[in-house]
Amino acid sequence: MDPLSIAVSSASLLASCAKVSGVIYTAINKIQNVDGTIQTLAIEISSLSQVLASLTTTLKDPLLTRSVFSSQTKHEIQHWENVKQCMDDCKDTLSNLERLVESCGNSGKTGWFASSKKFVRLSMNSEAISQSQMKITSYTRTLQLSLQLITV
Repeated sequence: MDPLSIAVSSASLLASCAKVSGVIYTAINKIQNVDGTIQTLAIEISSLSQVLASLTTTLKDPLLTRSVFSSQTKHEIQHWENVKQCMDDCKDTLSNLERLVESCGNSGKTGWFASSKKFVRLSMNSEAISQSQMKITSYTRTLQLSLQLITV
């Protein structure tokens, strides 16, 4: 697998994380009684962002990537193809999550009633949000392991 395509995917995912984090941050600030699920999700996305930033930086080091990717075994090639697939899946999850959170808070109105409506919409979608959070946790762990593989 090409380290440059993984680095580009990582940087793209980092931008997606920032965008979704912004949407979540806005939702949290507009709703005073925000569900703990949303706060946990924000923390998970922050962790994913940190791993992606490290992965992007690491893969931009030509000496390191040359040594890691030049003499790959069949299993290592398969691993990096799986990492790329993980990143693609992560991008889909982040896009779906962004749409979900935006749809919960996109009334354009302010005030107590609008905040209550947003809270109810977020609560109704808490299962989907929790599933997204679990997926993001899984992606973060997978990418952390891959980052460790590079640095070992």
